[in-house]
Amino acid sequence: MATKPNSHPYKITQLPEGFSCLAIAAWKTLDDRELFEIDGTLVFTDSIESYLEGTSLDHICADEFPSFAAFEKWLLAAAADWLRDEHCAPMVEAFSSFLALR
Repeated sequence: MATKPNSHPYKITQLPEGFSCLAIAAWKTLDDRELFEIDGTLVFTDSIESYLEGTSLDHICADEFPSFAAFEKWLLAAAADWLRDEHCAPMVEAFSSFLALR
């Protein structure tokens, strides 16, 4: 990944209307990461600085999405994975608590 010195990330603090409550709960469960829009791409990362510096995605948590629909699909797949994996009990518990708030 190349350095992105001229990129100006815009932090997204609220998902667009129409997102499913399951996707919103999954987004809130992953609270160690933040969502940014950079040059038309959504970036969900735990270190925007490292991402912008071009750090390899092997060394940071960063996923890129071409659209909000692709991000929502990824969130729903993540939630399904947590529910299938018995080792993800803490994630399922956090996920369930966000669903209870809805």
